[in-house]
Amino acid sequence: MIELISIGDELLHGATLNTNAQFIAHKLYNAGFEVQRSTTLPDEKQALQAGLKEALSRSKVVVTTGGLGPTLDDATKSIVSQMLGCEPRFNQRYFDHLCQLFGEERSTFRSQSTVPEKAELLYNQLGTAPGLIFADEGLILLPGVPSELEGMWPKAFEFINRRLKDAPRVWHKRITLALIREQKVDPVLRVLKDQFPELGFGIYPAYGYLGVRISGDDLDKIDHAIKKVKDEFSSHLMTDGAFRPEEVLHEFLTQNKQTLAVAESCTGGAIANRITMLPNASNYFLGGVVSYSNAAKSSLLGVSKKTLQTYGAVSSETVQEMLDGVFNQFESDWGIAVTGIAGPSGGTDEKPVGTVWVAIGKRGESPYIGLVPLSRSAWARKTIIRACSNFALAGLWHLIQHNTSPFEAYNDKL
Repeated sequence: MIELISIGDELLHGATLNTNAQFIAHKLYNAGFEVQRSTTLPDEKQALQAGLKEALSRSKVVVTTGGLGPTLDDATKSIVSQMLGCEPRFNQRYFDHLCQLFGEERSTFRSQSTVPEKAELLYNQLGTAPGLIFADEGLILLPGVPSELEGMWPKAFEFINRRLKDAPRVWHKRITLALIREQKVDPVLRVLKDQFPELGFGIYPAYGYLGVRISGDDLDKIDHAIKKVKDEFSSHLMTDGAFRPEEVLHEFLTQNKQTLAVAESCTGGAIANRITMLPNASNYFLGGVVSYSNAAKSSLLGVSKKTLQTYGAVSSETVQEMLDGVFNQFESDWGIAVTGIAGPSGGTDEKPVGTVWVAIGKRGESPYIGLVPLSRSAWARKTIIRACSNFALAGLWHLIQHNTSPFEAYNDKL
């Protein structure tokens, strides 16, 4: 059994998002290991000590994050030392490492280099706090700063892999389906569950696309079940290994040396942001225009004032001219344009919150234009923005892959 303990008052107060637990669990998941329990504990000594003792009594491996820094609230190292009866010892080699890393001695280096005598050190290449492995207990202490933790993870995982070398593995495979509702996928998975009762099945909806996960200890059966899902939903299947539509587009556009540009109004640059978060997006992404006001739509994209006055900013006519403007500005191979009402205000009876028009097309060809199939005002603003960017990206993938309308492929409400 593997258990995670995240340490820090800031996590319990909601001031800091716990990305470390997600990172570790995902890495273990991909290696066939499953985290059985994840706990968040405060910096307070008694609670931390009690939580650690309880975890070590039931788990083969316990990984903690946080509480190893030089400040007064970082007490994990000393608490574990006392609990395990380890004498602290000054480690000259680690002290020298810190001096070399930072170029000069600092007041915290001596305390950070004083570590429990029985612990194996994981050298920190970005900060001062070392990671610590207590091999007999199966306890790993990692710093809370994500970049520092991630740098130490390969060594930490080597220890976990050795300690659990004889433990059974649970393997997972996941595929992504675009422009389809979970209600259409669930019946197929239920049939497969009857055929393969020993396998685990899961659906992970993400507004406009969803993930299907199949897990178990028999890779042949997992592959057989995955193939059945792929065959059933071949017109919605994304490329293996890519879980989000921007990743699939990234791969296709890069390999085929084609380009993309976008025009956004209500999404406020969310689509461009997701594209440029991927390394080497500059190979194909030419740029984007956030034309939030009517004046920007006219001056930057050439949307006519007559169109805006006659049909309004949120209309099929306006979004088509936005897309035309994108192609005129960037001369990209592909383009996306979005305009709508994300709320919570601004809606009318005729155009309620959640009315969002999308135009998707290839330069020189007639675009596909339609409303994003949202639940209108029932959703929060940030959810509408996320859903619209999902649909636009997944819709472009569908157009590229199948040369058919994304609005016809997904004509039910999300």
